[in-house]
Amino acid sequence: IMPWNAMLTFNFRSAMFFLFCLIDFPVGNFLFEAIGMGLLTYCINRHHEACCKRVREKVQTP
Repeated sequence: IMPWNAMLTFNFRSAMFFLFCLIDFPVGNFLFEAIGMGLLTYCINRHHEACCKRVREKVQTP
């Protein structure tokens, strides 16, 4: 039970961190939302701040 609980807690925290990170962006764009959902799986197992920075740079670049 402990390993499962720890895993759920980690995944929940990772997902919440990424979602809060997305709040900084203009999420009204459907294309961005679709990309964001795709990146969630990619970023959730990596260093969140670094991923968030890369995403922010790509979103802000025309």
